[in-house]
Order: sequence, then C-alpha cells, then structure tokens
Amino acid sequence: MGKYSKSKLQEKYSDWHWQFLEPQTYLSDIDGFWVETRKGRGLVAVYDLKEPNAEITMTEKIVMDWFFGKLPFYIFWVDEDLKDFKVLKYYKDCLEKQEDENGHIYFEPIKEEDVKIMSEWEFVEFLQKL
Repeated sequence: MGKYSKSKLQEKYSDWHWQFLEPQTYLSDIDGFWVETRKGRGLVAVYDLKEPNAEITMTEKIVMDWFFGKLPFYIFWVDEDLKDFKVLKYYKDCLEKQEDENGHIYFEPIKEEDVKIMSEWEFVEFLQKL
C-alpha cells in the first residue's frame, strides 16, 4: 500500500477539503476516486488522491481513459500533512508505460513540466477554480 494508509490520507483530505472550501463545494469518494461537484453546476472534475511518489496503476490509467473527454481528470500527490501538493491534469499520451524487474506495469508522467507543484493555498485556489 505505501507509507501511509490510503484511508488515513483520504480521511484527512476529506476533513481538510471541508474546512477550506466553500459550502457549495462537495466531494464524494467513489472507489478511491474523488468527484468534485458544485452547487448549481454538478460534476466539475474527477481525481485520484495519491501519497507522494505513488505510481499510477494500469487500472487507474483505464479509468482515466474512460473519463477522458467527459470530465477533467487530475492526479493529486499529497503529503500526509496536506501542505505540499503535486497536480497533473490528465490528457491522452501524458503518461509513459513503465515496467519494473518483476514485470509490474505502472505509469509515470512523460513531461516533468506537466506536474504542477503547489502550496496549500495555491491548491485551495486551484480547487475553487475548477
């Protein structure tokens, strides 16, 4: 799983999201993918919340491809303290397939500049503009 329990990170993120975003902003966790909604606008984005340096799995890539063209899809790498954020807006061909020595397949961003590093406040502003 990783350094932090996924549920612990997601629970902390949910509390953080409630604290910092306006009341008309809602968040739903559906099988590990988060759906951001706005009152009066409906669904605005889907994202995958990941611990720092976590890889993107084949299953996640398939889900991203399915959402492509329907809703914006993001990958957020977040530290346990919820202070440092890395954001990748998914688009076709932005990920490169990798394979480790055991045959495990995963994906990484191709272009380093596609991943935006944000402070907590920059990330709050980013979410408010979705």
